[in-house]
Amino acid sequence: MSMKSFNRYNPAQESRGFQKDERAVSEVLSYIFVFAIVVAVVSIVYLQVNNIIEDTKDKMKIEGLRQSFKRVQNVIQITTYSDAPSQTIEFELQGGSLYLRNEPDFTIIVENDTIPVVTGSLTYEFEDYMITYENGGIWESYYGDHRIVSEPRIFIHHRNIDNQTIIVVVLTRLNGSFSYSGSGSVRLDFEKANTSVETYNLNGNLRIYYGNSTFADRWEDFFQNIKTVEGNVASVQVDTINDYAQFSFNKLIITSYEVTVRSIAT
Repeated sequence: MSMKSFNRYNPAQESRGFQKDERAVSEVLSYIFVFAIVVAVVSIVYLQVNNIIEDTKDKMKIEGLRQSFKRVQNVIQITTYSDAPSQTIEFELQGGSLYLRNEPDFTIIVENDTIPVVTGSLTYEFEDYMITYENGGIWESYYGDHRIVSEPRIFIHHRNIDNQTIIVVVLTRLNGSFSYSGSGSVRLDFEKANTSVETYNLNGNLRIYYGNSTFADRWEDFFQNIKTVEGNVASVQVDTINDYAQFSFNKLIITSYEVTVRSIAT
């Protein structure tokens, strides 16, 4: 007589099978959760590092442009002040725009004499950054925030021996007009065209209107800072409503340099 074997139902074994499945599912979910955290952390780090790299690149580019405009300023000064009336410089466009405009215009009033001055401005723009050479100074704008890179050439000197206040105003006028955009380089030729000197030996007043400049706010700061020179010996007053600065002097020298700027794309 043969014996038949039967598999008996064992609830404990089934329960253990469910527990194993639950542990397996739990481990998979844990791995997925950990993987998601790792991916999120790596993404955040990548974005932060990438932003830092891009920010560093922008800062290096801006600093390079500042140095380029300081070289332009030096070349113009060599052209105007030395016996080498012609100078050349190469300028890299780097994807931005370089242009020369016949603006802004300033107005100088000495007693009853009114002197209109169109200085011209050499400007480079790239995205939200702009840097300009204007009337001897270098000015920049970054996301609308203006600042002075290099001050214009206006000087006050007090001569103690005879208690005289002497003011020297150097005007630099750039003649020409051009515009370039994109990449490549541009050769800029600077040539001194004319020089004039006006001297006023009298106890008088000088007024300079600067409101037509894009950087009128920084011109205002410049004139406000001049007030601190030797205790404001020139009695400088800055009218922030009408955008002018007024000086008292015993002697005034206004020197005007005209520089012709020519350009060739290379």
